[in-house]
Amino acid sequence: MSDDLTQKLPASQDPALAQILSAVQDLGTRLGSVENRLGNLEGRLGNLENRFGSLEQKVEERLYDTRPIWEKVLVDIAQLQEGQEALRKDVRDVGTGLRDMNRKLSIFNDTLTQTTGGLSGHLRPRARS
Repeated sequence: MSDDLTQKLPASQDPALAQILSAVQDLGTRLGSVENRLGNLEGRLGNLENRFGSLEQKVEERLYDTRPIWEKVLVDIAQLQEGQEALRKDVRDVGTGLRDMNRKLSIFNDTLTQTTGGLSGHLRPRARS
C-alpha cells in the first residue's frame, strides 16, 4: 500500500471527485494503520505462544521431577494404612484375650471362694511356738 494510486489520477476541478479521492486516501491511511496494529498484534500473539510453550515445558519438567516423589508417598501411605489395620486387629485380639482372661479369673475366684468356704470349718489356726 505504499503506492498512492489516487496521485496518478488527473487533477480535476470537480469537488465531489476531490472528496471521493480524499476519502479513498484517508481509507488507505487508516487501512495501513490497521495493518500495522494487526502486525503488532501478531507479534504479541507469537510472544505469548512462545511464553506458553516455555511454561508448558517447565510444568512438564516439574512433573517429571516430582512424580517419583508422589508415587513413593502414595506407596508409603498405603503401607501405613495396612500397618494401621494390622494394629487394629491386634488390639481387637488383645481385647478378646483380656475378656477371656477376666472370665477365667472370675471362675477361678468363685471356685477358690467356694473351696475355702467349705474348708474354713476344718482349718484351725496353728498355735505358735
